[in-house]
Amino acid sequence: AVLVGFVDGVRAWGGLPGNPRRVNVDIGSGVRFGSGSGTVRLDVGFGLRDQQWAISAGWVNAWPGR
Repeated sequence: AVLVGFVDGVRAWGGLPGNPRRVNVDIGSGVRFGSGSGTVRLDVGFGLRDQQWAISAGWVNAWPGR
């Protein structure tokens, strides 16, 4: 398992619903569990503008030849 930290920024073209500001930033952390065929990722993030928490999970296929 590998622990990760991240900062994620987005610039919405027309703003987000209820938020006319176009730049939004989230910070978070997560964990990665790797195998020969890919990686399972689990992340928790916090929105600096909207003050909301989010949880994300997913599968990332291994790069060919690795």
